[in-house]
Amino acid sequence: MSKPPVLAEIRRADYRYRCSRCGFCLAVCPTYRLEPLEPGSPRGRLALLNNIAMGKKLSPAAGLFLDCCLGCRACHSVCPTGVDPAREVRAVRQPLVNNLSGLVFAWIWRTACRAFVPRPGRLAFLLRILRSTHRTGLSRLLSRLPFLGALGARLDAVAAFLSPTAPLPHEKRPRVLPATGREKCRAAFFTGCIMEAALRPANDAAITLLRSAGCTVIVPPAQTCCGALSYHSGDYVTARKLALENLNAFALEGPFDVIVSAAAACTAHLRSYPDLFEADPELREKAQGFATRVRDFTHLLHALQPHLTAPSPGRVAYHESCLLRHSGNPGALGEVLSLVAEVEPFPAPHLGCCGSAGGYAFRHPDVASALLDAEIGALCGTGATTVVTDNPGCLLFLRYGLTRHNLQTRIKVQHVAEYLNKGGTP
Repeated sequence: MSKPPVLAEIRRADYRYRCSRCGFCLAVCPTYRLEPLEPGSPRGRLALLNNIAMGKKLSPAAGLFLDCCLGCRACHSVCPTGVDPAREVRAVRQPLVNNLSGLVFAWIWRTACRAFVPRPGRLAFLLRILRSTHRTGLSRLLSRLPFLGALGARLDAVAAFLSPTAPLPHEKRPRVLPATGREKCRAAFFTGCIMEAALRPANDAAITLLRSAGCTVIVPPAQTCCGALSYHSGDYVTARKLALENLNAFALEGPFDVIVSAAAACTAHLRSYPDLFEADPELREKAQGFATRVRDFTHLLHALQPHLTAPSPGRVAYHESCLLRHSGNPGALGEVLSLVAEVEPFPAPHLGCCGSAGGYAFRHPDVASALLDAEIGALCGTGATTVVTDNPGCLLFLRYGLTRHNLQTRIKVQHVAEYLNKGGTP
């Protein structure tokens, strides 16, 4: 297996010259705003990456500054020279792990992403175990054992984050679900792993809304996890394997116009498939053809212009995920909510990132909790009673934060598809 193409790019590039050190990134970096230290800023991380390119060894503290990058890409969206620090950090994330607890957790995470996450039955089993360990207090007990160190805290964070999630029975969906009226388009539906195992009603609602809007939905049975969790943790081998499985699974289906997912994180990663095959022109071309047809659920639903009604009139806050905000369809979530006449949508306060960021909340639970607390505090200040989002990680993490502060009855977090579907489609 050849080295990841991004790592090869790091060794070729000299970030001292690509970064103009203008400082635009400082104002938008969530971790820098939390703790304003230069090595923890995007331009500081580029300087550390340049040291790697020059063959220098990094200290554990320097490696931690790199690993603390959320990957939200806010810096890339404001960079005048187009540098994407998150993409470069991702390539060196696994080699940065240099302590025992970090190595053990990295192995556990990699094993989970390879053996459990892509398989719905195993994933549901894993979710049940995590739910039980948190509810019985076992995960908290493990976090207090001195010999486990940071590993115990990380395992407790995983269990606490996923404890409100009740794994649902996995049933195979029909391969083709025809439009309920005149067919306007044919969409291949990407179900996702966490979405299908723990948030299946949101997928059900998304499919119902698309069909009501005139879309025939095709669900490829051979599809698997998009690979985002592996990709963001630096496991390119697994990320490529899962991407190739999905490329083949969707290629087997009949003609369709678009590929759609109700999970914003999946949408963003599916669009990045060509980057995984830079060293293979044939596969890259295949991935490019796949990526150009990927649409976010909210974007497609807005384009179909269905007539929607709200469960209840009033103001609704919407929370956009970082990846779509900075690299996809910013504003699409608010636009689809604006189709409902009785609803007055407004953006939830955006302080940079809620802290979920794929597996970030598990690798750095303290930083993620600080970011989450700030988001929850700002959200409470809006007076909102309903928050909608289109990203499973954000949804689960916001629910976790509200539960931790005993606010789960005051503010309800829903997937946008579930919220809209409860209003009905005339």
